[in-house]
This record gives sequence, structure tokens and C-alpha cells, in this order.
Amino acid sequence: MNEIINQINRYISSGFKENTLVDQILKKYNALDSDNKKELEPYMYLVYRGKFDSLFLSSNYVKSIFWLNKVINHEKFKIELPDNKDRVLIEAVNSLLIVYLEKENIDLLSRAQKYFKNIKEVPPRINSLKEIYMKNINIFHAIKYNNLFTETSFTVPISIKTIQGKVHIVLPQDEIEADVTCTSLAAQNTMYQSNTNIMRAQDYDATYNISTWTIIMSRYLSCEEPSPLDGSASKMQEIACKIVNKIIDKYRGKTNEYWIKRIYPAMIQGHSIKYRAGEFVFRDIPFYDRGEMILSSKKNEISLTEKNGMITEDPPLYKKLFMDSQTYLLTQNLGSSILLLNMAFENFTYTVICKKIIELSHETYSNGFYLKTQPYKDYFLNDYLTRDQYEDAISKEIIKPRGMSQYAIYKLLYEYDSSLQQQISKSKLNKLISSIRKNRNELAHGTFDNTKLKYNDVSRQIKSFTDLISIINA
Repeated sequence: MNEIINQINRYISSGFKENTLVDQILKKYNALDSDNKKELEPYMYLVYRGKFDSLFLSSNYVKSIFWLNKVINHEKFKIELPDNKDRVLIEAVNSLLIVYLEKENIDLLSRAQKYFKNIKEVPPRINSLKEIYMKNINIFHAIKYNNLFTETSFTVPISIKTIQGKVHIVLPQDEIEADVTCTSLAAQNTMYQSNTNIMRAQDYDATYNISTWTIIMSRYLSCEEPSPLDGSASKMQEIACKIVNKIIDKYRGKTNEYWIKRIYPAMIQGHSIKYRAGEFVFRDIPFYDRGEMILSSKKNEISLTEKNGMITEDPPLYKKLFMDSQTYLLTQNLGSSILLLNMAFENFTYTVICKKIIELSHETYSNGFYLKTQPYKDYFLNDYLTRDQYEDAISKEIIKPRGMSQYAIYKLLYEYDSSLQQQISKSKLNKLISSIRKNRNELAHGTFDNTKLKYNDVSRQIKSFTDLISIINA
């Protein structure tokens, strides 16, 4: 205990500048038992303040709230000098407001309003404190009148021509409007860097040109809080991608440059962010990178040679289609993701499941068993053909057999595959199939509004197919 008190005195003597002492003191304090902590607590006030100030000055607002609570709930805060108390409260309000915007917790806003009312006077001689105070006023005003904005600028490897002026985009489902500018730039690895007017046809991989985007969104969108759709992306990245992809869809439609790719959150890295209350910038992050880096002393290599010395076989078509479906999910092209998923599912059914049924049935069923001739009474042109003409057309293969339903094929598999019966019930198997096929027909026939699709729903459909493959191949 004496050692901690000595370190606290050293911290005070340094004019509260030896910040390394704060963490050392806290580490030793946390190791004490409850009785010693209670005895030492009166000395800890200035340490708590130092920790709060340090986190606040480094813009670590979320972590600062814990230490703010320790300061304000401490007995010594009640007898603080008015100037010091006002300083803490001004910084407290700023922290609480920003964390409220990050977490959307109304209790934090209520506390900020309460502390703001308790501020007696803004010290006019301390410019930095006065600046924070003005930030608080502007943020309160912007929250009240719904006048908050998130502005971000970033560069992505998309070869797109410069778009004239600002483009105004509306995302009704997200209740967001945005103004967007896009400028073409020469890629770093091209010999034509000095001339951004040179573009290469079908530059799918942005070898010659890239693009820089600036988006001003009509809400505070956290760059730190994870998106509810994809935990690896922030809320801001998710919305920024939606906006850019909406513009890319419009651009492709107008120019027929079909090779232009949509973007996904991991592409938005090393970007600048400004948070505004009206025109007032209250938080400025010149460089923000949320990406996960993997560092290794080993060279990343993959062998495409099997143990027998042969090169790895090409993946089956259903797997290629499934990987394409997952790629479309990544860029939130949800309609295409579902259609490709179902192409993968149907290919898997006919090339894997039907083959398995033939083997398990000991060739009771043969190749093409899933193709059936439609009864004459059900044929849509039976008013124009006699039964004899219909049967003659079938024998000449003018009218071709139609396929069994996917449910019927999997019902056959279930009857023959005893190991499958042990892993899953028939009803759960049908639920997996229903999940995979959800909205497939409506999308294919153009009777479903593509904008009503939700990322989480499509993600579940993709997981259903993963589960199905896992069960069948177990």
C-alpha cells in the first residue's frame, strides 16, 4: 500500500504528466483485497481522473465512460474546485454524447443532458475546453433537429469513369440519404499514372484505373460498432457499400460496362471519417482502418498437388456456383445470390443425390429416373392434340419428359439411405430444402420485389445448403 501511495505522490508531483504511473498504480491497486482497497480509495481519485483524461484525449470515448463513473461517484468529486468540476463535466458530456451516438443508448443522452445543466461556467481562458463545450452544444442541437452527418472518403479498386457532380442516393429501408462523388484515378502500378484520362476496356481488376469516393450520409454511422448483418464490418462500412453498389448498378445500366464489380466492406480500409453536427465537425478521423491483418514469418503457400502427385481436380460445378453465390452475398447482390444458390442446389441434386439413389437402390432406379412423362390430361396443349398425337410426339421426343420435384427426389433418398435417417428427420430435411428454395421461383419469374430481400435471410439460405451438403457427405 505504501508503494502505491508513493507512486500516487510521484504522479501528483509530475503535474499529472507521468501517465505511465497511472496504469502501474491501477494494476497494483486491483491486486489488493477489498479491505486494502477501501483504505486506499480516498487516494485514488486523482488516478481515476488521470485515467479518464488520458482516454478522453486519445478519443477512446467508450472506455473512458467506466473511469468517468469512478471519478463522478467518488467522494472527492463533491468537494472539487468549481473550475475543475466544470472541466470534468464538459469532458464527461462530450464522451457521453459520442458514446450515445455509437451505442444508441438513450440513458447516455439523459446523463449528458443532466451533467450539461450542472456546468456552472466555461473557463474563457482555456480555449481547448471552450472548444469542447461548443462541440457539445452543436451535438445537442443536431440530435434535437436530426441534423447529423457522417462523411467518409476512400479509394477502391473499381475502374469506373469520373461521375459528373454529386449524386443524391436514397436508401428508404435504412432511412438514409447521401450525396456521393466519384473520381477516377490512375492505378499505382501502371506506367500511365500521370494521365488519369487513359482507361483500358474491360478493366475488371482495376489494373489501370481505380476510383476514389466521398460519401456524406444523413446520420451518425459508427465506424467502430459492428454491423448487425456482418460482424466483421462496421455500421458505416455496411451503409457505404450499399450506397456505392447502388450507384454502380445505375452506372452499369447506363454504360453497359457489365464488368464493373460491386464492393464489399473489407474493401473500405484506410479511409478518412468526419462526423458533423450541421456544418460543425465534432469528430475528425484522418485515417481509420478496421481490417484484420494476419502477420506471419512464413510465406503463404498452397499446394495444388495431391499425395499421388496428380494436380488437384477441378471442383464440381455445384461448388463453383455455390462459391459465386457466396460472392454475391458478400457484395449484397441478394437476388443473384439466391438464383446462383439454387442453380448450385439443383446441380448438386442431379449430379450427387440422383447418383446416390441409383447406387443405394441397387439400380432399381436408372439414369434419368427423375424425368417423368406428364399425363395427357395435364398437358397444357391437350385441347389441340389427340391422345394418339400426344403419345406419338413423346415417342419422337418432340415433347420431352419433365423433372421430378426436388422434394420428391430427396424423399427417395431418405427412404433408401438409413444413415441419413439417423442424422436428420424428414421434416427437418424438407425445411432445409424450403429454406434454400425460398423466393427462387418468384425471382426467376420476376414476381418478387428484389429490394425486399434481407441479408440475414439470404445468409440463412446459404447456411442451409452448407448444412445439407455436410449431412449428405457425412
